[in-house]
Amino acid sequence: MAITMPNVRFAVLFLIASLLIVLIAINLPESHPKLSSCDCDDNGWDLEYLMRFQIGSDFLIALAYFSIPIELLYFISNSEILPFWWVIAQFGAFIVLCGLTHFVAIWTYRPHTFRVMLIQTILKVLTALVSCATAISLVHIIPLLLHVKVRELFLRNKAEELDREVNFIRKQEEVERHTRLLTQEIRRSIDKHTILAVMLEELGKTFQLENCTIWMPNVQKSLMELTHELKRRVLQVPVTVSADDELIRIIQSSTKAVDVPLDSILGQASSHEAAVMGSMVAIRLPVLRHSHFKGGTPQSMATAYAVMVLGLRRSNEREWGPRELEIVETVADQVAVALSHAAILEESYRIQDQLVEQNKALQVVRQEAETAMLARNEFLVVMNHEMRIPLHSIKALSSLLQDSNLDSEQQAVVETVAKSSELLSTIINDMLDDGSLDLDLQIFELTSIFREVANFANPMARSKGLRFVLDLSSEIPQHVIGDEKRLLQITLNLIGDVIKSAKRGTVVVAVRLDTEEDFKWHSQKLAWRPSFRDGFVFLRTEIKATDMEYTDNARARLFQKFLQSENVVPAQQNTTSNLTLVRCEKIIQIMNGHLWIENNSSGFGFGATFVVRLQLPSPSMVLPQKDTGYREVLKGLKVLAADDNLINRTVTKQLLENLGCQATVVESGRQCLATLAQPGSMYKLVLLDLWMPEMDGYEVAVRIQKNISPERRPLIIALTADTDKTTQAQCIKLGMDGVMLKPISLVEMGNKLCTILQRTKAQHNIVR
Repeated sequence: MAITMPNVRFAVLFLIASLLIVLIAINLPESHPKLSSCDCDDNGWDLEYLMRFQIGSDFLIALAYFSIPIELLYFISNSEILPFWWVIAQFGAFIVLCGLTHFVAIWTYRPHTFRVMLIQTILKVLTALVSCATAISLVHIIPLLLHVKVRELFLRNKAEELDREVNFIRKQEEVERHTRLLTQEIRRSIDKHTILAVMLEELGKTFQLENCTIWMPNVQKSLMELTHELKRRVLQVPVTVSADDELIRIIQSSTKAVDVPLDSILGQASSHEAAVMGSMVAIRLPVLRHSHFKGGTPQSMATAYAVMVLGLRRSNEREWGPRELEIVETVADQVAVALSHAAILEESYRIQDQLVEQNKALQVVRQEAETAMLARNEFLVVMNHEMRIPLHSIKALSSLLQDSNLDSEQQAVVETVAKSSELLSTIINDMLDDGSLDLDLQIFELTSIFREVANFANPMARSKGLRFVLDLSSEIPQHVIGDEKRLLQITLNLIGDVIKSAKRGTVVVAVRLDTEEDFKWHSQKLAWRPSFRDGFVFLRTEIKATDMEYTDNARARLFQKFLQSENVVPAQQNTTSNLTLVRCEKIIQIMNGHLWIENNSSGFGFGATFVVRLQLPSPSMVLPQKDTGYREVLKGLKVLAADDNLINRTVTKQLLENLGCQATVVESGRQCLATLAQPGSMYKLVLLDLWMPEMDGYEVAVRIQKNISPERRPLIIALTADTDKTTQAQCIKLGMDGVMLKPISLVEMGNKLCTILQRTKAQHNIVR
């Protein structure tokens, strides 16, 4: 306990009173006559009365002295820590002896024995010794006690300081808790308007704000517009301040909170009749991707800063503290992060919506494309069927003419027509099928191909006033393995392009074999390198145009894909030629060859050269024969043909009769079934067109297999113009014995029928 001024005054007054009493007692005039040792006057004083007072006082003093050690012993026994126990023991002994001295003094006021005097003397001597020892001990104890007191004061100050730090930590934890709660509330939403509204509400609760406003820059960044505030104004009118205001620039350029004077433009604009604010601060809010916060389409702009103004209540006269400003700055950073996340999410949702719309549009386009593709496929199927029907007649009739007795000139013309029909059939396959350029590798006579080229090219050249020369090398093999139709196609296409664009001159087609030495010279100009192998030859075909005069822009149109340096003419003039040339190049590449252009240095001619790889047949391979033994196999074979097209029925009947068959033709599937159901009908073969109305060839084939027993059932062969693999697979799946494709020649039909009959006969023998 600290010593106070009232305690000091009381001690001084008590000391003065004690001294006065002692002085008065010493200066008494006389002693009592009854006491030999008392020189006192008993006037006004009763000696017996005084003795009784002394006896009572000594008794009370002794009682008090005896009680003090008991109290010390009690508190010492209950104390866990006992500092200076020996000093306490001395004080206890001193107090007990003092009490005994006063207690014995009770018997000394009257006549007493020597024993009483001896006891009193001994007690006083002991008291004197203990008192001196205690006094000497106090010399050492008092500094220690003072040190303990100082340490106590030090510890007390430390405790008070710790209390202040604990209170500060508690306040800091409270602030952090509010900040976390505010951050969680802000981040709980992904909508920018909700984020700002929650921020205003939570800041208002945390700091007990009078009002809080947010000012957003416009698109031009010339004005700051009030977009959000804690307390709404009575009149909802647009409130703006200039973005060039000095205070706003200071706020936007600082990362810390800035004091806002009450009389500033921003301070006055942030206050209104419903929210008169006191102390105000403002801080910037980074807006990484700004949107028009009053609705509408988001407007992208560069990084901008909004301004948030916070005002305390004027009534409590509170000011902003450092911790509160730190919270405001932390919240501003969190809001900036939340706004950026919201902007990113908004952009992602916008992109997602765009993707959904694009997917819908793509779905519509896809459906339209599928519909168009379906229509295209249906159109191609129809075109394929309609184009092959007349082509079938041409090819079949020309093959019949080839089998008749004609002179050499007529035979050449008919062979040209037959080759033309075969070439046209190949072109139709390329155009109307799936677009794949497959090779039909067969053994053929190489020289006959170029004779056909001459038969085609001579009339075209004469019609243009040109000369045509064919130069065949003697080293060319007679028979090779390859696709004769493709070789004829690319040669005629290249010759046709040259003849079509020339006015006068000579077209020379030179054909020879190339060796490795020849390619060494060409390898300096060509990136293509051939691979020579045993059993293969490289056939070089050069189409030379010499001494020619071309029409305007004709040379630029010729081989435009390769003459890139020439001027390009309008697309409508060269589209067909370019497509033909591209197809020729692809065919040559499939045949392991190459195509290139060579210009004459004089400028009066140029040529196209292509090289293809052909395989030489081995001696064991069977060479094709013009006349096979199919006539004897097919002689007398009863065949029933069903086709709804009159021309096809006529052509098919003539082909079958020329092969030696007994042919019957009908125009529908029902007539076919009725004919087969007639008593005594012994047809061995049925040819079905798949495109018949009412009942197509598929259904007819199924009914034939259902109605006729296997022993009497004829062979079923589809004669169709559908060249896709799906149609052929469907025919085999339904149990048909074979498929023949239109157009077909006499020899092809004979060989095909003979092959099917022999295969079926072999299968029956295996079953037996």
